[in-house]
Amino acid sequence: MNNKISRVIDILNQRVNKMPLDVSLAKKSNGKWDKYSSSDFVSHVNALSLGLLELGIKPTDKVAIISTNRPEWNFVDFAIQQIGGVSVPMYPNITVEDYTYIFADADVKIVFVETEELVSKVLEATKNLEKQLHIYTFNKIEGRKHWKEVQETGKSRSLVEIKPLTDAIKPEDLITLIYTSGTTGKPKGVMLSNENLVSNVLSVHHLLPVKQGGKVLSFLPLCHVFERIATYVYMFKD
Repeated sequence: MNNKISRVIDILNQRVNKMPLDVSLAKKSNGKWDKYSSSDFVSHVNALSLGLLELGIKPTDKVAIISTNRPEWNFVDFAIQQIGGVSVPMYPNITVEDYTYIFADADVKIVFVETEELVSKVLEATKNLEKQLHIYTFNKIEGRKHWKEVQETGKSRSLVEIKPLTDAIKPEDLITLIYTSGTTGKPKGVMLSNENLVSNVLSVHHLLPVKQGGKVLSFLPLCHVFERIATYVYMFKD
């Protein structure tokens, strides 16, 4: 394995250091493109990491993401990673019963969701759990906590707190917990390490016909590991 790339967070750091982009991520909203440079990407990730620390997230703690594809998905993904947390990506269209099971089984602490409908499903799924989850939304919804509030929460903390946590992450450490569909019973959590994901990136990056600075469209859901690996490959490509 490439000694410089042994953890997924290394892929982001390499991209920013080697070739920062004016447009790293983009999403079309209300007829116009919201664009984020590599610098914007890292700023959002760092601010979210500090916010998660302020909310009590520690290494190995689980944070869920329930959303369609959008830049915020990636921001949260890397923010969890670089402080040693574990992401639990979930499909927006699974049942309330599956949400209930996964939240309890994974011991999820915080969940980021996209819409009001998903907030309602999460509240229904967690009403009988011993601990209620912190819920933050990607869309701005009246009366709900927005994801940027997590960033605001961490403003009293310093970026120097992040590096020791990132440095402590080992390739074999758990990075994500992906649950099966549950079609043959209860959903089963697949435990994937940094090494698992990075080995896939290094094995297939040469197969994708994407050149440096090229544009790609994400269409498979990011909660599916195939699209997630593809996204990491786009970032890794020289």
